Amino acid sequence: MAKNDERHERIIKALINKIEANLGHESDAAQRVLENLCKKHNIDIDEVMNQKTKRTQREYSYKSINQDILHQIMLRYGGNDKVLINKRFKILITDLTDSEHLEVTHAIDVLVPLYKKELKKIQQIAINAFVQKHDLFFKGETDESDLRIGKEKEKSAAEQREEMRRQIQIGQMAEGMQDAEILKRLS
Repeated sequence: MAKNDERHERIIKALINKIEANLGHESDAAQRVLENLCKKHNIDIDEVMNQKTKRTQREYSYKSINQDILHQIMLRYGGNDKVLINKRFKILITDLTDSEHLEVTHAIDVLVPLYKKELKKIQQIAINAFVQKHDLFFKGETDESDLRIGKEKEKSAAEQREEMRRQIQIGQMAEGMQDAEILKRLS
């Protein structure tokens, strides 16, 4: 994630630098990109360009975002370590300059979808680990061809390595799970 953190800061600063460098078409393109970002997040571009230090109270909802992830993004990009958490309304409140707000909202736009994608991967690994740990596989008689979903094509070496890495993760997660003993009921 450190690469993403540095990337966000560099994007905003690089846009401002290109605009101020008067490089013709590059400056014009950078100006349009920065204007679009500012318009998208309802920020005055003049204040971003001037890097004014006037702070305004900002609220960020975490109804569809993990509170801890949003809080970490705000701490990293906000430049203000005083963040209030309103659990009733599920919002984080802090004072930020317009440029800090632009960096925070851009970071949210980039990092939250990545977080959600990674979370889905981890959830699938946890499900597979739980099934493996508690031996929840089908025990009846069936034809091998019935168990396959679709026809599998041969996997490339990279796909095989990725599958092996995934199976190792599943095994490691399964080892860390609590054991449960289920006894068959006699009827």
